[in-house]
Amino acid sequence: ITAACWDPHSADRLLSCSGGGLHSWDLRAAEAPTVLTASAHAGVAHAVDCNPNKAHQALTAGADGLIKCWDVRKPAEPLLTLQGHSHWIWGARYNPDHDQLLVSASSDHTVRLWGASSISSEPLAPNDEDSEGSQPEEVEQNDGELECFGCHADSVYSVAWSAADAFVLASVSHDGQLAVNHVC
Repeated sequence: ITAACWDPHSADRLLSCSGGGLHSWDLRAAEAPTVLTASAHAGVAHAVDCNPNKAHQALTAGADGLIKCWDVRKPAEPLLTLQGHSHWIWGARYNPDHDQLLVSASSDHTVRLWGASSISSEPLAPNDEDSEGSQPEEVEQNDGELECFGCHADSVYSVAWSAADAFVLASVSHDGQLAVNHVC
């Protein structure tokens, strides 16, 4: 098992990654975990996190440099795949307050901020009417890379959102460097 997280919507469920697969553990049963998908990633899956605001959604990230968002009830295909890292992703997390924001840490020395509005608990919506009374415009969903924090000189192994400020994150790299960034 390379990564695990508790499901915040079910006290009896734990998700884990093993090899390239995603697994679900029902802690009420003494059975082996359910394999949700054996091929979540090409190579090892290094990170898993549950969406704190939307039940049945999780993300995984791995050695293929991809972040994949899943509906764990229907894991045949990911809901969203995000690509931008040039090497392994070691950590990825949902923002605890704004699940439209994801963050990832990679061996390519970067921390990346991602938008996942189209599958979040509160996707962007157009205003009902603008000040001149015209019809609302379609709002483009921000799915993809929003920002790259290239503040590390070595592989970045972990990333965490602040508990005090939803727009502050910290990352640590192999050389022991700690970086704190603010989402603009």
